[in-house]
Amino acid sequence: MRYVIAHGHMFKNAGTSFDSALRSAFGEEGFLDHRDDESMRKGGVAYLNKFLSANSQIKAISSHHLCSPLPAEAEVSYLPVYFLRDPIERVVSVYNFERKQPISSLGSKMAKELGLLDYVRWRLQPDVPPTIRNFQTLFIGESREWKRGVEAGQGSLDVAMGVLQSERTAFGLVDAFPESFDRIMSQLARYFPGVQFTYQTRNVSSDLDAEEKKQQSYKLLEPVMGELIQENIYDIALYEFAKSYFFLAGEFSGNGNIGSVVGS
Repeated sequence: MRYVIAHGHMFKNAGTSFDSALRSAFGEEGFLDHRDDESMRKGGVAYLNKFLSANSQIKAISSHHLCSPLPAEAEVSYLPVYFLRDPIERVVSVYNFERKQPISSLGSKMAKELGLLDYVRWRLQPDVPPTIRNFQTLFIGESREWKRGVEAGQGSLDVAMGVLQSERTAFGLVDAFPESFDRIMSQLARYFPGVQFTYQTRNVSSDLDAEEKKQQSYKLLEPVMGELIQENIYDIALYEFAKSYFFLAGEFSGNGNIGSVVGS
């Protein structure tokens, strides 16, 4: 059986740090930071299967538009990985990153022109890509092309929760990255025995610890908090579900069952 790690690299969810670990473990030949976003969005699972069949050396792939849920295939058995983040705290990180981006994307342009609160109000409009509107639920709970007018609903949340509970899915929390990394890699090591996984933090925009960053973000966003909560109701539910599931799994760490519980 061929196993392939499929990292759903969500924007500003510690994905670059995790990708650095995959690149270190498998090298440039075995790890692919996939950037052909249009093909991934339009082709979905069929495209991914065909691509991996033609590139048998790949053991791990990371994509900003990974199709979900990934099916059980005869030729390839996918091992999905996701990092979840407090959706309110994440907003400030998105804004700060887009302000610094040298590229001239719409989000980067607006972040450079607007203050934080006006940027948030702009991002919450329904005709703007949902980068801070139930983004994580859409990423995991919708199959592809979700940026094109698709909004999250209860169905998206149900699918996303199901994906996180899948036997082969591994997920972690951005605000508990070291512990998350160890758990995820303990699970993946069952499929890649002998591979050493280490990481270095990348794209870190603040020296604050997780709790300080959260408190600072909530304070800065207080004037628009009502609108943010309303537009992230499914992400809040998904994050709280993931957090509860993650720490429940931690209770079993003394029995050596972390991998099976986190991925169940």
